Amino acid sequence: MKKENVFFIIKMILSLILAVGAPLLIALLLSVDQPTFGILIVVAVINILFLLKSIFSGKLKIFITWFLAVFYILASLFIILYIIVIPYPSYMAWLELVRAGRPGGIISLLFFYGTAFFSSLFAGLVYKNGVLRSLGGLLIVISFEAAVVYQDGLTILLFIAAVILEFILFALLPHKLKLKHAFAPLLLLAAIVAVSAMLSLNSAPNSGYLVGRALDPQLKRIILELFPDLPLLTTVAGYGYDYKAEDLGGRPLLSNAPIFSVRGSSPQGIYLRVQVFNEYTENNWSVSFELRKKIREQPARIMGSRIANRELLEVTLLHDYFEFLPHTIDTESLVVRNQNPVEIAFGTIDTGFNLTLPLLKGDKVQINTVKQETVQNQADQELIDFLEKVMPGSLKVQKGSANTDREEIAVYYLKTSDSISQDIRRLARELSFDAGSDWQILRNIRRFLIKNYIYSLSTSPPAGGEDFLDDFLFNTKKGYCVHFASAFIILARLNGIPARYASGFYAYIPQGESQTVVSGLQAHVWPELWFPNLGWTILEVTPALDLATFYNSEYYRLFNPDNDALTARQLQALMGRKIPPPQEKPIDLHGLLMPALYLLAGAGILAALILIFIWIIKTIRKRKSRYKGTLKKIDRCLQKLVLKLQKQSIHPPQESGWIVWSEKLRHFFPDHENQIDTLIDLVNEIFYNARTPSKSNVQFLKQLSRRL
Repeated sequence: MKKENVFFIIKMILSLILAVGAPLLIALLLSVDQPTFGILIVVAVINILFLLKSIFSGKLKIFITWFLAVFYILASLFIILYIIVIPYPSYMAWLELVRAGRPGGIISLLFFYGTAFFSSLFAGLVYKNGVLRSLGGLLIVISFEAAVVYQDGLTILLFIAAVILEFILFALLPHKLKLKHAFAPLLLLAAIVAVSAMLSLNSAPNSGYLVGRALDPQLKRIILELFPDLPLLTTVAGYGYDYKAEDLGGRPLLSNAPIFSVRGSSPQGIYLRVQVFNEYTENNWSVSFELRKKIREQPARIMGSRIANRELLEVTLLHDYFEFLPHTIDTESLVVRNQNPVEIAFGTIDTGFNLTLPLLKGDKVQINTVKQETVQNQADQELIDFLEKVMPGSLKVQKGSANTDREEIAVYYLKTSDSISQDIRRLARELSFDAGSDWQILRNIRRFLIKNYIYSLSTSPPAGGEDFLDDFLFNTKKGYCVHFASAFIILARLNGIPARYASGFYAYIPQGESQTVVSGLQAHVWPELWFPNLGWTILEVTPALDLATFYNSEYYRLFNPDNDALTARQLQALMGRKIPPPQEKPIDLHGLLMPALYLLAGAGILAALILIFIWIIKTIRKRKSRYKGTLKKIDRCLQKLVLKLQKQSIHPPQESGWIVWSEKLRHFFPDHENQIDTLIDLVNEIFYNARTPSKSNVQFLKQLSRRL
């Protein structure tokens, strides 16, 4: 075997090792827990394409070159969008995971994608620029990632050393790399540098309206519709879901990625609280200024130790991190087993608990709950009977809340915004017309909502600035837990019944099981109501969460009549079992036509963008003419002719000389020997003897270009 062939085989092996080895190393170091095999296969295929590009010439080489260019531009855009949709606090919490020696999750996966991008690129350049320079470029990328992740002096020095080494290699060794070839990697590198700069800030930057309110939600919605199991970190950092408390009414973003593992007795429906709000204004739920002030003056006293003879729930975090303490309404004390010291930045049982440092993956929260017999024995029996009928086995009461003065409760939980319409106020009066007590009013409101409104996640925010409650109650009559809970709370308050808005997750432990896994699909909101001699308790008003209907054979048909895919996934997660397949529906031609049109439109836009990109590249490649008038036209025609022939593997005259070039033309096109002789004479007379060209010369060149 020839020495050249041996060296080429060694180069092939080293290139493949660089391409696959670097991302594999990052996957091991950062504990990437998502599937990576498919990406490694793609990297290997790209490496093979670089190999073929170095072997072949002509049209095949041109096709591979353009394919790789489009691939790297699309790949860089994908990674940049990935960077955008992950909120800033998620990066900070992930760094905490790294410092704790437990990296993983979505951001580790992002680093894996970035490394795979650059390793495939530099490994492919081995065939053009040699092993040393490609290895140096890859070392820059890996050392830069290490500096971003670990942020210590050693990794920064390694990064600087890698940059200096690469400059030395470029200065000493010959290379063919041009700036235009680095467009996609430079674009991606700029995004990575921007993220690393943000990580050095002391406070989270404002993402702005375009990303935070317009671009970001749309990107997340598209990503989750394409990849429902993707552990996407959404607006409320650390959640796998997005039931926001502001801008209510739109289709939610729900991920099937696991968030918690909950262990407890069965069967049991658990309302795992995260945040609680008391003020509704213009499509927003929030904590009012008055309640926030009160809570800051009365810090939380919830942390404790295991209490004997109490029901215990154990919540284990499966997500990357979580900024809140999960708890239940009947929590008496919490015990947290984690790496970071537990410090509550803000909150009480009335608002939920915001942590200074987040819980990290694997942390456990033990919830000691109140004995319910001691808090329910003073309440009105008719009320208890009603609540137990609605919430069989799930009636829970907040400890000590029955002793709160009603006037104090009214200050925080009876106010309604002036923006509440007269139609809603009229409806509240109608629902209390024949009721003799508070619980009868609540029964009427609940029956009205369940009977007259459809449960569905396929909703749109109200148009024209209309309040989403008016839109839900009087227009669409379709919604999910956010709609039902918000409407119920406002209608209850308008009838003098204190109520508040609780958000979190609904976890159901089936009979015979001791634990369940909670995902973003189990995100839920619900109303909590206050009664004299009882205190705060939960009342479920969302039809799909009615325990009495969970094993009804008509469950799927009742709560997903439109056969919406997202609604189906959520109902299945809530029930803890697979939903029976729906009956076949007649083919909806309109429903099939619209996605097809969208697909064609998307393909057309993509094709147009690719053509524009090709046109831009070709324009850049053209040499600017230093001539004017007819001479300029002659120069352009010659450039086009040279480029056209170059695609047919005839090297340009700038490389081989005009004599050699003309001989190749005569060899390739023997039928046009006379025209080729005329071409060479024309070039000599115009560019070397300063003869003034004519328009007929321009026409001759155009005709020759078409013939060749």
